[in-house]
Amino acid sequence: IIFSGVLASFWPNDFFIQINKEDHLVENTQFSLLLLGTIFSFAISFIFLKSKVRYEKYLSIFYLIIGLGLLFLAGEEISWGQRIFGIVTPQYLINQNSQGEINVHNLGIVSRFTNLIYIFIGFYGSVSFLLNKFKEIQNLRFSKYFIIPWYLSTFFFPIFIYNLLFPPTISHSLGEWSDMTELLFYGGVFGFIFSNFILLRNQKRLSI
Repeated sequence: IIFSGVLASFWPNDFFIQINKEDHLVENTQFSLLLLGTIFSFAISFIFLKSKVRYEKYLSIFYLIIGLGLLFLAGEEISWGQRIFGIVTPQYLINQNSQGEINVHNLGIVSRFTNLIYIFIGFYGSVSFLLNKFKEIQNLRFSKYFIIPWYLSTFFFPIFIYNLLFPPTISHSLGEWSDMTELLFYGGVFGFIFSNFILLRNQKRLSI
């Protein structure tokens, strides 16, 4: 995906910039991944909810929260349908929002907080698979529902590096790569949730 982005950046007519604009390829793919992640998070939560194992009840709440969080992010990505329904941005948000849209993540103080969250989750997703080297972690039956597999770690590394090097307070010329790192990040999140859904479904099928 990164290699494709690099090729697109050399394409004529600002092709890379065009696909990163609102309501274009990158953002629409982000929204789709977030929406799918929401659906499968809710599905996992529902499966755990029916379990008689106590710790799986807690996992049900955990994945419900993840699903709600992804649903919120999906709404944020499309500015809650503002452009679809032609909603005019309130004057307050025009003054406070860096893109003049109806969303929260582009507000000044929130964008700095979001930057820190991306750094934290990006770092965790990049290295959490190393936790499997500890026997204490391996013995926890629920650890696989928290630890990002090694084959998905590269999806989280770009957003960690990007937000570490380019916080909102620093001006730079690579702003269009922000959406590309978010696309990878959402792809990693979806991959993690979907793989856990398949694993959980197969386990419950075997137990039946």
